[in-house]
Amino acid sequence: MNIYIIYNYWELLLSLILIGQENNKNNLLIVVENEIDKKIIDRLKKNYEIEQFNFSTNKFLRFILFYYKIYYLLPKRLGKFLKDIEKINSFSDQDAITRYFIMNKKYINLYEHGAINYMEEFNSINQKVKEIFFKMEKPYGRNEFVKNVYLRGSAPIPKDIRRKVKIINLEKLWSNVKPKNKESIVSIFGLSIESQKNLKEKEIILFTQPFSEIGVLTEREKIELYKKIIKKYSKEKLVIKNHPQEKTNYKKEFSDIMVLEKKFPSELLSLLGLNLKRVVTINSTAISIFLKKAKIDFYGSKVHPKIFSSLGDDSFYMKRNCFLDEDE
Repeated sequence: MNIYIIYNYWELLLSLILIGQENNKNNLLIVVENEIDKKIIDRLKKNYEIEQFNFSTNKFLRFILFYYKIYYLLPKRLGKFLKDIEKINSFSDQDAITRYFIMNKKYINLYEHGAINYMEEFNSINQKVKEIFFKMEKPYGRNEFVKNVYLRGSAPIPKDIRRKVKIINLEKLWSNVKPKNKESIVSIFGLSIESQKNLKEKEIILFTQPFSEIGVLTEREKIELYKKIIKKYSKEKLVIKNHPQEKTNYKKEFSDIMVLEKKFPSELLSLLGLNLKRVVTINSTAISIFLKKAKIDFYGSKVHPKIFSSLGDDSFYMKRNCFLDEDE
């Protein structure tokens, strides 16, 4: 059995593509939390075996809940699969489910999940607690049971995991998926043929991010920031792709611009043969798939003092190459 541990849309897309490469049809999708829309879950259930978890994220009980999941809940729910596992594919070696498999001496393949995969040091208090009480090694590939680390290679690879790293070629993986299966994957995310046609007329895409939802900016601060950025581009050629976690009504705020409100990973857009010439973002890692295809306008965390204060300097991932007038 091949196991895929999924928290978000990028992880779901890549997992479905990887399943398309395997002759073995005995696959289990472990879908965690509630980011993925129920309609998508319902479509998945028609063709895939799924185990769902919805853990509490109460930060004050995080330690107790982690202990409870590792030693009580997960053995009851997942223990039956241990003897049949052939391959485990995960996007974090620090989440409870992946840790459960590691503690049972199961090797995993670790796949990229944002810019944090490229960081060299991890010295947070939360990490120290995990190291002391759960005897965890440093995260993102440092654990001895992480067999391979698959990255997109969009930033310098940390030296201490370089020997494990393999580069993901998403387009090559996609090319190996049969046309019928490609259509199935696209339909799971609900992207209509009409939307795809309209997209092919656009040349610029803006990837927004959930700055208000995670408490970095207020809703109004986020909207005003994007208004300043959007002024620099042709509205007729622009499409806005909001982040799946966002609740912002961009159609209301930018009624004269095409907005992609469907919940699907930005990476899917790179696989649909679009004519994008410019990709715009503050610091979304989704731009990595367009690095060789389009001009990247990367504003960086310094575009707003609150973003910089909360998220830190992102120049380790990409040097900003685009600026607002007030920021020059």
